[in-house]
Amino acid sequence: MPPSSINLDDAGRLMEILSRKWRIDEGCLAIVESWNRMIRFSNDSITASKFWHQATIALYFLKKGRRATAVLDTPEVDSIEEVADRLTSTMKFMEPSPVTFHLPRGPFQYGVVEDMFDKDVLADEDKLIDWVEAGINSSKEEGAERSSGVLTTSRFRRFVYTTGECEGSEEATRLEFNIRAFSNKEASGEENFSSSCLKGFDPGSIGREAGSTASKSKGGKKIKGGRFHAVLHPNVVANLMGSVGASCSAYSVDIGLSFLSDKMGDPVSPPTFTLADNPRFPGSPGSHLFDDEGYPTREVILIDGGVLRSYLHSSYTAAKLGGALTGSAFIAPPTGTLPIPQSLIINPGDYTLYEMVEEVKEGILVTNNWYTRFQNYLTGDFSTIPRDGAFKIENGETSYSVKGLRISDNMIKILSSIAGISKQRKWVMRWDAETPTLSPYIIVKDLNFTTN
Repeated sequence: MPPSSINLDDAGRLMEILSRKWRIDEGCLAIVESWNRMIRFSNDSITASKFWHQATIALYFLKKGRRATAVLDTPEVDSIEEVADRLTSTMKFMEPSPVTFHLPRGPFQYGVVEDMFDKDVLADEDKLIDWVEAGINSSKEEGAERSSGVLTTSRFRRFVYTTGECEGSEEATRLEFNIRAFSNKEASGEENFSSSCLKGFDPGSIGREAGSTASKSKGGKKIKGGRFHAVLHPNVVANLMGSVGASCSAYSVDIGLSFLSDKMGDPVSPPTFTLADNPRFPGSPGSHLFDDEGYPTREVILIDGGVLRSYLHSSYTAAKLGGALTGSAFIAPPTGTLPIPQSLIINPGDYTLYEMVEEVKEGILVTNNWYTRFQNYLTGDFSTIPRDGAFKIENGETSYSVKGLRISDNMIKILSSIAGISKQRKWVMRWDAETPTLSPYIIVKDLNFTTN
């Protein structure tokens, strides 16, 4: 792979030029470069092999109580200066913020994160094809007729430089593998893997899991809707917990889009449930050493033993709502920096999957979902559609595949109805679960299912 075309010295010089030329009070510059290799496959055949390089530069300016941001996809200095000129011109017409705040003052020591970079992830095209074929062949051994999916490996270099003497650089890798197996038109199973390193990566096992679910999904039956105890697969848990992480953003609280508003210090789930945001967790595909304001990342316990303990903060939200910086601020036009979860961690429980199904006795096992939509973010009312294998649980065993169901419920109720958490956890990061989540199986009591 080619060497980086940008380094920390470049970022520093550029920040000095922008600060001096446009006379901003404070500001930060974040640069991300990535090198990506992708193998896409459909109906058991490779359909695309692609390599590409990306570079994005994000600016955040503070001047006379006003703030403005921009993101551009070119490292050319002339283009950056042109955008900076437009930003500062626009700021003249903005109303000053009533909130007085400042960006963090450095310098800081950022340390290291275990397994954040693994050179073995950056394999050549032939190796990636071997991994894909291992997944495809294993899915067929479990009864799948065909499989489709994508394997992507990435290398990231990131630089942040601020007027507050914060400067940092980091390098990371990421591997994402997603395979969806089909045993007929209506019977499918999906499995995935994501990590910053190759530890635990077994494409054959991933393919077997997808193929097994697809094979068991044949002959899906329609059943009446109602409230059922449910066992939710890590894929489903990650999708739903992404909304919990978003509701823990102080920005969501501030604008009235959090179902966890006004619940600080209150019990929101059973004491067996703990949720953290930890970009320093080894192997996380969302690993970071610092945020875009240059503040060090750290573990933030959001829900501790069932009690809501913390929101995620940027400099702005910490000043407005009261709170400590959490290393969660990332530039997001046109707002400024937003506190965004990067690596959600759910503490493990005591159950095996077998014990969870046995415990539920009568209910539904949901292995995947999509089209999660909120009717009301503030109250937490939402719906989502099970896919890729949902199974009726009878007499403590999975019995037959079910179809035509929709989950229509409330996130606050779901959190309070958690009745079991598995020992087994896996990283989930994909198109409908964008926040990397170390996710277990979870039992939810009386989950509301409706018919499509």
